[in-house]
Amino acid sequence: MSVSTARTIDKTASLTQAFHEFNALSERLSAAYAQLEQQVAELTRELAGSRSACDSENLQRKQLADRLTALLEAMPAAVVLVDGRDRVDRFNPVAEALFQGLRWGRRWSEVLQDNLQSRLGSGDWLLLDGQRVSVSQRPLGDGGQILVMIDTTEQRRLEERLQRQSRLSDMGEMAAQLAHQIRTPLATALLYGG
Repeated sequence: MSVSTARTIDKTASLTQAFHEFNALSERLSAAYAQLEQQVAELTRELAGSRSACDSENLQRKQLADRLTALLEAMPAAVVLVDGRDRVDRFNPVAEALFQGLRWGRRWSEVLQDNLQSRLGSGDWLLLDGQRVSVSQRPLGDGGQILVMIDTTEQRRLEERLQRQSRLSDMGEMAAQLAHQIRTPLATALLYGG
């Protein structure tokens, strides 16, 4: 056998061996790719399930937020949420009508400074425009607070009017008793004098 034939056989054997190695490597690569595709499909299913659960949870949160917003809007009392940094976080239309300059992000202490004339007692405030409000405050977990305020201006006016009428009624009764006490001796004197 000639040297060139031996070299050709060696090259053929080397090429055959390289081809077999390439086929083996290609099969392992195909198997790894199939396994990777399986993992991607599994992760895609998990992601879809997670997205679905997350979407459902977000929908429930949005519905709850919408209900709370509707409740806040419908309340006849003024409601103001103040965060832990003394900033107005939320409020309803009643609070907006009651406090001039009330807006999101403004310091609550500034809003009070612009609107509050005095604190009349435990939970009663007199505003600069003459309105009286009964205030209930509760702390929140984040260091903020929620304030619920009811306009008691008309109720106070009616109470004061009732008190005035009660005093007038008492004075009328006292005048009637005084008149009776004066009339009795006067009637007796006229009866005997006349």
